[in-house]
Amino acid sequence: MLLCPGMFIVFSKAINLSYFKLLYSLVLNYNRGITMKKVNIKNTDLEVSRINFGGNVFGWTLNEKESFEILDAFVEAGFNFIDTADTYSWWVNGVGGQSESILGKWMNDRNN
Repeated sequence: MLLCPGMFIVFSKAINLSYFKLLYSLVLNYNRGITMKKVNIKNTDLEVSRINFGGNVFGWTLNEKESFEILDAFVEAGFNFIDTADTYSWWVNGVGGQSESILGKWMNDRNN
């Protein structure tokens, strides 16, 4: 498990997409003209943004299209650190993996 200090953006079903887009526009406006500062993960050549996106919402709170829109905006703003686990969203179907499936499709579609 990788733990990184920083700010975590957390969703719940109560927070709808329009609220998140508003919140995200504030983040984007704050970062206009500012290069995203990244930190190095010790003993690697990996650099990650200080803000980590909690990926448990993909396939549960957000459908695939909405997930892609949020991920595109996240990367466009200079972020590159997404938290995920193979148990997301087990509470939906008792199995999990929805988040990782959507992330995989998104990465494949973006040739990443």
